[in-house]
Amino acid sequence: MKPSFKTTTLIAAIGMTLMVGYGVTVLFINSFTNINLDVHPVRMRALDCLCLWAWWASIAVFFWGVFRYEGFLPKRDKWSKTIGIAILCIVTLHFTSDIYTGSHEESFLWNCMNILCLIIVYGGYVAALWWCYAKSATFSNGVTNRRPAAIRYIALGLCLLGCMALLFHIISDVAWLNSFVWLSRYATPWDMIPYYNTLYIGIAACVLIGLYDPSKEAE
Repeated sequence: MKPSFKTTTLIAAIGMTLMVGYGVTVLFINSFTNINLDVHPVRMRALDCLCLWAWWASIAVFFWGVFRYEGFLPKRDKWSKTIGIAILCIVTLHFTSDIYTGSHEESFLWNCMNILCLIIVYGGYVAALWWCYAKSATFSNGVTNRRPAAIRYIALGLCLLGCMALLFHIISDVAWLNSFVWLSRYATPWDMIPYYNTLYIGIAACVLIGLYDPSKEAE
């Protein structure tokens, strides 16, 4: 088996792991300690930027690997289906948490629920990537389990989406650091919503296609 798919998946898994570790650590410090991380706002903004870059770069690298080497995805079995269904639930939770605008009090319970939600969401992505890396060598008799061509092109679209979002983030962050106000507005959280929503739809589409087994069709 070619190592390229495992390599791209490993890079994505490491990048996503670093992003999640940093994000959860900062959230915990801000919520449960008296440490003021914003005492160095420029430094924190730079670290947050790196976190976002790792997020979108990991997505781009992984889905490029899926497009280029889709034949080396883990074979379709009960564990693949379980992971796929779990990812669908995580995407739904992620989308719901992103659009949630209800009123809430900043309480200890709310902070605990917020951290738990983020750990489930981002931890689920990380776990799925590491599982995909570990199981991507699974094949029998030298024949890989190829997926429908639709997954390849959806994966290519998500790779390009990740690259565009990454580029906009970099441009915006460099502009912010250099006080170019007219450029720094292009990667605000609100401007990135279409990217995230398209990403959720694309991930769900890939998973649903992967769960579909054409051999089970009634003749």
